[in-house]
Amino acid sequence: MRTLKKKAAIFLALILAMAFFLTSCGGQGSAAAENYKSKHSSILTKTAAVVEISDKREVNNALSEYLALDVSAKKLLVSEKALLDKLLIKINELEFASFIAVHAAVLFKTVDNIAITDKDAVNNALKEYSDSDAAVKILLTGEKKLLDSLLKKIIEKEIASPGIAADNFKTTHSAILSKNAGAAAITDKSAVMYALSDYEFFDDTIKVLLESEKALLDSLLAAIQELEAAYMPIELLSFDKALTILCEGTEAEVFDVDTGISYRVKRVIGGYNTLADVETLNTEETNKLLQTSGSLSSMKRRAVIVTAGGKRIAASIAPLEHSGREDFPYGDIVDNRSGSTGRGINLDSIKNNGMTGVVDLYFFNSLIPGINRVDDSHQAMVMKAYAYEDQKKN
Repeated sequence: MRTLKKKAAIFLALILAMAFFLTSCGGQGSAAAENYKSKHSSILTKTAAVVEISDKREVNNALSEYLALDVSAKKLLVSEKALLDKLLIKINELEFASFIAVHAAVLFKTVDNIAITDKDAVNNALKEYSDSDAAVKILLTGEKKLLDSLLKKIIEKEIASPGIAADNFKTTHSAILSKNAGAAAITDKSAVMYALSDYEFFDDTIKVLLESEKALLDSLLAAIQELEAAYMPIELLSFDKALTILCEGTEAEVFDVDTGISYRVKRVIGGYNTLADVETLNTEETNKLLQTSGSLSSMKRRAVIVTAGGKRIAASIAPLEHSGREDFPYGDIVDNRSGSTGRGINLDSIKNNGMTGVVDLYFFNSLIPGINRVDDSHQAMVMKAYAYEDQKKN
């Protein structure tokens, strides 16, 4: 009898403990849900009829925070989650409509009536498309196809009429082309880079007609780089901090300390996480790299300063191209990769740029892949780059 009473008491205690546990968890979930509603009350009072594009960040913040909640809180926020989903869909539709309205003139063009002078409008539309969210890009599938066909036709017309193409370039970039190196400002950099990017895609017959404009743009860029150097100190950042700035897919400017030559690169998505695998953006940038190293088969370390994300970072480069195949898609598993790296992921993402694969950028305390130790030669070059400004003063 005592044993039975004892078991009953234990059973009752377990039930009470379970009830307390469930009540406690439910209470925590309820508190979290109420706090969520209070924090995001502004956006949760909106409806699809009144929501605006400017509300997108607030909607995305609310959705991100919802995902971080525990299950008990989420169960109490079903209607709020449904509302946020509807708001985001509506905002995407508004962005789609805005895109159509802003770029209506060029979107009404066809390959039969597109003109060389429409190039800037086409490029602006393509840039906005590129900056759009994935959901908006899906809505703009047809428009993207049209814009690609229009740009292709414009390029064909430029090759057929190089004089008109050169004149259009001068008109499009007249503001920055009216500057001289002495009047250059850091805020002019985006305009210079846009003009240089536009120039790079021209056929050689058009480039010949723009030699003086190209020389001017190069002098402007050099002047801007000197201004940046005066405002941005060279930083000695460990590889983990440097790679959060030069994250995957980011473009950067590389300044070679010994020659004073700069070239632009892009960090490849993939590779190792203690250094940056980078590619030059095009053949012109590869030629600049070659002017510093002489070849793409050299393991000689070079002191460089990497400019990205508003910072100048001391680094070292080994100009040995590796881990790529020009004749296979980026990301494929392939054999016989460049630099005798054998089988692995094809890191050659930029085709026809005069480089097969990538080269390595080392930062302070970067580790050698597969060995996990610091390369003393690279570290010496990193320190040389870090001391560059002091050496100039002396």
